[in-house]
Amino acid sequence: MTKFPHFLQFQDELEDLFRDDNRIEGLIPEWIWNKSKESMDSVWLGGNQLTGFEHNPVVLPWTRLRLLALWNNMMEGSLTVPPASTLAYFASGNRMTGEISHLICNVKSLIVLELSDNNLVGKIPSCLGNFSNDLMILDLKRNNFKGSIPEMRDLPLEHFKNCDAMKFKVDKLEYMNTIILPSIGGWILSQDYDITITNKGTTLSYEKVSSLITFVDLSSNKFTGKIPNSIESFKNLHSLNLSNNILSGSIPTVIGNLTALESFDISQNNLTGKIPQQLAGLGFLAIFDVSFNHLTGPIPQGKQFNLFQNDSYKGNMALCGSPLSCGEQPTPSPPLSSEKNDDSDSFLTVIIVSIGFGSRLIIGIIYGRKLATRCSEYIIIWFLLKLKKKTK
Repeated sequence: MTKFPHFLQFQDELEDLFRDDNRIEGLIPEWIWNKSKESMDSVWLGGNQLTGFEHNPVVLPWTRLRLLALWNNMMEGSLTVPPASTLAYFASGNRMTGEISHLICNVKSLIVLELSDNNLVGKIPSCLGNFSNDLMILDLKRNNFKGSIPEMRDLPLEHFKNCDAMKFKVDKLEYMNTIILPSIGGWILSQDYDITITNKGTTLSYEKVSSLITFVDLSSNKFTGKIPNSIESFKNLHSLNLSNNILSGSIPTVIGNLTALESFDISQNNLTGKIPQQLAGLGFLAIFDVSFNHLTGPIPQGKQFNLFQNDSYKGNMALCGSPLSCGEQPTPSPPLSSEKNDDSDSFLTVIIVSIGFGSRLIIGIIYGRKLATRCSEYIIIWFLLKLKKKTK
């Protein structure tokens, strides 16, 4: 199909318009939003050759629209703002330019916003940070944005005690996905998770995320306080990264009970005290970094600790023992800030973790930085309980 059917322009009570994956060219005609202004629920126009909207409205006037899909077209010009009622807006894979209008802040009901692979510029509106209680997916990659990423509301460390899915060994291979929008236009919209992570010096891309993968990355935020002892229950945790925060207190001895741990990074914090000897019993530990803290005393010896080099301990003036000597003074600690990263690294890393509440499995994410080499997606998936309540 290369054009919109002529008879549709006389329909004034359309609720769902499915014309995706055709070859419709040119502008989206004005009658599509004027004739069914009060009835339209979803518009699916992805995968065509559309170039924009006729008369280029700043905000589309549908009053009850819940889904607008424009992905993989040839849409040009500034980003058209969807109605305030919109739950999902897909506009990735187009040629849109200019800045994201501040009018997007009026669409507070958004659960999904995908604008990747365009030519959008300027700053990301700070109001997107206020959407984080409801916004489940935010995809802005491969544009030309500048400035700082809006602060999102992260995940308090004390919530670790509620994370059940990493407490038990998972034997059945399953892949993580979520229902984003139930029953819009007769369709249930779901999303498979895909991530790129770095672990043990190797970058791995996962088109689908196995339930066997248990990573927690809270790096490069501003978390304060102590590392909670409740982390002891994460028996199936493989990688824990709390680096580049403002954490204080000592390293909990209970970390030694995380027998599946392969990577442990708590560098660039304000941690004090000794490195617990119990950590020497972690037989799978291959990556260990406690650099640039205020740790004291001897370095544990034996097993995996015989393999770690000086870089694992630098910036702790009172640590001694192999591979350091007690007379050796490691390099001073740099300021605890993100200044060590240049602008190309100042992006948000998202590592997906499986989080269980009670008897139900829920998928969440952890925020950090270093996207340039560690994460190809900027996805925000918030807890689903709230969404379920809204859709009942």
